[in-house]
Amino acid sequence: MTTHKMPPSLAFVAMLKPGAVLALAILTSCVPVTGTTPTALSTETPTILPTGTPTSLPTETPTPLPTGTPTSLPTETPTPLPTGTPTALPTETPTALPTEIPTAGAIVVILEPAPFTLYVSIIPAAVENRVQISVKASTALSGAPQAQVFQDGSTPVLVALTYESSTGLYTGMVDLDPSLPLAGTVIVTAQDTASHTVEMFTNFGLAKVLAGEDNIVFSNDGLVELYLPAGSLSNDAYVSFTQNGAETGALPGGLTILSGPHTIQASPGVTLNNTIGLTLRCLDIGGTLSTAQIYRWDAATEQWIPLESNVLQDHGEVSTAIGTFGTYAVLAKR
Repeated sequence: MTTHKMPPSLAFVAMLKPGAVLALAILTSCVPVTGTTPTALSTETPTILPTGTPTSLPTETPTPLPTGTPTSLPTETPTPLPTGTPTALPTETPTALPTEIPTAGAIVVILEPAPFTLYVSIIPAAVENRVQISVKASTALSGAPQAQVFQDGSTPVLVALTYESSTGLYTGMVDLDPSLPLAGTVIVTAQDTASHTVEMFTNFGLAKVLAGEDNIVFSNDGLVELYLPAGSLSNDAYVSFTQNGAETGALPGGLTILSGPHTIQASPGVTLNNTIGLTLRCLDIGGTLSTAQIYRWDAATEQWIPLESNVLQDHGEVSTAIGTFGTYAVLAKR
């Protein structure tokens, strides 16, 4: 068999014509003879395809996506929101309000004493469930005061008051509803000759006491407690409690009042056969309770009389024994 060598120029021409397949086959069979043509074809084809395709695709795609996305989103969003919002709101609002309001209020509030004083007491009458309203003024009045009784749980009752020249008192009677508590408030309005008007509010309470039994009774506000042993009263009676119910004089020098004055009165004609226990409750103001004593107002001498007292500082109570009804108060050193 004879082997033919084909020049390189003729081989490229053959690839452009219909016999290109045959010419390529001839070139392939001639590789071991010449060694020139097959070396160039096999070297260029595998080097370009595998190196370019895998190197560019995996390197460019994964690297920019994971790195750029998580870094920018969490850093920019949370930082401006929590820092800007809470700092502006709480700082501006509370600072302006408390500074302006109390300053204006402290300038305009002025306390002045009343032009005159009213003393109001509620005294049990001889008729059951009836009380006497007694009013005294520290100055001359232009007319009889107006009194209203508000019994707990009922509508107010207007009480007509008349002047008694022998005592200087304005008095009137009112019947209480026995189905309701025998306690309430009395409001008295009066005008002096100079057209000054004063209104006085006084709480009252009545307690029924049986002479043959031990009794513990309290004022309506709980500040006064009486212990009446059996036989201490001359007869069954009602006992009344009124605060600031009697006109009293100046306090002894260096003393201040911690509780009262409290006026304690019984039904007409009822007296004490022996001493009873009196307890007055008060606040310990500035540690003065340790020096406290109960004093009784003596209208005949117009003096406060000290009584031997027992102080329960932890309970805010001062106790003593009394032998008569009247007006009592807790006084202590300032």
